[in-house]
Amino acid sequence: MIEPRRNFTVRVSEEEREQVNKDAESNGLNPSEYVRELVLHGGSVDTSLKIDRRDLINQISRVGNNVNQLTHLANSERSVSEHSIMQIVGYMKEIRNLLMEVINKWQ
Repeated sequence: MIEPRRNFTVRVSEEEREQVNKDAESNGLNPSEYVRELVLHGGSVDTSLKIDRRDLINQISRVGNNVNQLTHLANSERSVSEHSIMQIVGYMKEIRNLLMEVINKWQ
């Protein structure tokens, strides 16, 4: 069960407020999320996870599209060429490499 959130007011100058808003936006967070991240993680916000996840999803989607196109072609021709199979194997290796790259970066 998640504890309900409560308001906590902090006074900042206009310049500080603008900085929080700018930093929050550049990290893909709203100001409240950004400040919570700062408090919970010792004054630093690691946004690489969110950016890496988005990039990984985009790259895997592109590879998936290529595999789908090859599958569609194979179904329409009722056969699969060795070249097509090798392309799919190459795409699967590319996905594995992308996953390993992200895993190594997150550790």
